[in-house]
Amino acid sequence: MSEATAPAGGLATLVRISEGAVLVALSWFLLAFLWIVVRRVGYPYALEWMEGGTLGHIARVLAGKPIYGPPSLEFTPYMYTPLYAWIAAPLVGLLGVGLPSARVVSILATLGLFAVVYRLVLRTTSDPIAASIGVGSLWAAFVVGGGWLDLVRIDAVFLLLLSAGLLVLITSERHDLAAGVLFALAFLTKQTAVMIAAPMCIARLFTQRGLRRLHFGLAFGLVAGVSTLLLDRATSGWYLYYVFEMPQGHKFVDRMFVDFWSLDLRPIPVYALAALFVLTRRRDWRSAVTRVAAAVGLVGASWLSRINVGGAANSLWPALIFFAWMIGEAIAYLRAPGPRANARLLVAYGLCLVQFAILFYDPRQQIPSPEDRRAGDELVALLRSFEGPVLVPHHSELPPLAGKPGHAHEMAIWDVLNVGGKRGRDILAAEVHEALGSGRYAAVVTDGPWLRAELRQRYVRKPLRRADGRSFPQTMLGWRTRPTFVWKRIDESAAGAR
Repeated sequence: MSEATAPAGGLATLVRISEGAVLVALSWFLLAFLWIVVRRVGYPYALEWMEGGTLGHIARVLAGKPIYGPPSLEFTPYMYTPLYAWIAAPLVGLLGVGLPSARVVSILATLGLFAVVYRLVLRTTSDPIAASIGVGSLWAAFVVGGGWLDLVRIDAVFLLLLSAGLLVLITSERHDLAAGVLFALAFLTKQTAVMIAAPMCIARLFTQRGLRRLHFGLAFGLVAGVSTLLLDRATSGWYLYYVFEMPQGHKFVDRMFVDFWSLDLRPIPVYALAALFVLTRRRDWRSAVTRVAAAVGLVGASWLSRINVGGAANSLWPALIFFAWMIGEAIAYLRAPGPRANARLLVAYGLCLVQFAILFYDPRQQIPSPEDRRAGDELVALLRSFEGPVLVPHHSELPPLAGKPGHAHEMAIWDVLNVGGKRGRDILAAEVHEALGSGRYAAVVTDGPWLRAELRQRYVRKPLRRADGRSFPQTMLGWRTRPTFVWKRIDESAAGAR
């Protein structure tokens, strides 16, 4: 704190102590995050059930095969745009195809995200302490956002591109074209970006002058639109099927319309309070419009993502980026000289400490145990023992580790069979019927009930247990699921005797 803004007397000491306590608390959250990612980056098995499917996209790119095409049991893509796989493929190819090397991509993107958010708050406040507290609020919210920024998911790369575009858009009126391109790249990583770009485009129409008011929207629309047309043409219409048509088939989870506000945001009341404080204080109207548009876009995108079937805690990250920015601005405003600034600042730091106490977590609970790893090794050994290909739909990263051919992930299979249009559903349903009915796979390992009518034609089901009789462990993050049954193919003699 500079001498010009430092309070005098005993209150000054309390403010300095509380400010130091806040920074120490945030340093602990950063160290906890770094310790977690270092401890689990090399874990060869999925920490969250969709990691294996995301790795499959990267492997597809490295093999020189298209991501989008007719769905099959060999490969069916998730309902996402392709940029993450394109970005991750070179590094993964260099380090070796596997979950550990792919996690390195997410870790680097997350560190970049932290740097960009720090820069965003610093540019809008010119206050390094405020910027540190702003970005620190992201470290503290790691578990609230699912605890998976370092996983093999698209989120970290998406958030880095999104925050970089926001930084350019907020801090410069002369580089809206560059901001539009960055938002378009974020869209090419995850379609959620369009929900955030739309209100920012509208805000720019009112806050910019002349043709500049169109620069952001034109750049975003041109890059996103042209890339969509080219990708759809190159894939004979399959790109639009996966990226736009299928997501429309997802239904809303009615309770999440309210639960997002009452439950998801419950652990971060001071974050929301800081945002309300910043949005309601007086400022020039252009700045106010821009921040309201950012609130609508970032928080609204998190809400709309969360209310969809399958929306998980990672949906909160756009809102968390907005809150981090607002916390930084709130602290900077309170650190400025003014009547009773000392008391206000002391209250603010006290609220921050209460908030960070609420968010405190045991980082050891985010680390897979040696027993988890031994269980994974045991399952891979079991898959290796079968003569022929195996199908593990909920854990598609496992067959390649056992020297078996890879295959599509259950999430992608479920989407095509349940919310996909007739075009893709009929193709995949026919292959599933043929493959399971003919006994293409030597064994199928499932997490609970899965296509039982088809499997019963050529397979017999047994509970899947470890050598000591225990169940296999659940995935740690996201949807908790575990391998439960093994369906062994019935040979011809047994089939004839049945």
